[in-house]
Amino acid sequence: MPECIICYKDSNEETIEHIVPRSLGNIHYILPKGLVCQICNQRFSKYEHAVLNSPEWLQERKKFGVVKNTISNEMTACREVDYTRFLLKVLYESIYFSKNWCMKEYNFENIRNELNGYGNLKYTLFNTKGLSTKKSIPGLIDRWRLKRNGVQLNYCFREDKIYFEMIYGSIVNVITTSIV
Repeated sequence: MPECIICYKDSNEETIEHIVPRSLGNIHYILPKGLVCQICNQRFSKYEHAVLNSPEWLQERKKFGVVKNTISNEMTACREVDYTRFLLKVLYESIYFSKNWCMKEYNFENIRNELNGYGNLKYTLFNTKGLSTKKSIPGLIDRWRLKRNGVQLNYCFREDKIYFEMIYGSIVNVITTSIV
């Protein structure tokens, strides 16, 4: 029986996990069935909903045609914890899927603990500044597919930290945390 990559509990789920949410136009960059359990998947959908229905993200999603309009009752307040866990979830799953060697070389346990809700992760979140030196996380085909929908996922390591950049259209977010 497969094990959830987040909580390490048995997972016999038949659902797939979109590394980048489907509501950003992603239909290809996904984890194989059973790698994220139903409980973790539901927890992450709460964070995704808060971020993707915030005014800034709704406007950008409208530009890319993944929402028809931005009616005010769709908009939600997005707390920093929602934003952080949303970005960390995309980081963790994309590294696991596309750069698995990083999982073996660096310690991602503090990120996994934060995703489970019992971490005390120290991080810095930047909403306006992108990375100057970076590498793409997805491989060539996935990178091309995501970029068609306005999404880019990049990373770099500096000393004992990982820097993760998620770009969606004109929205640029960078989060950094320790991986030792």
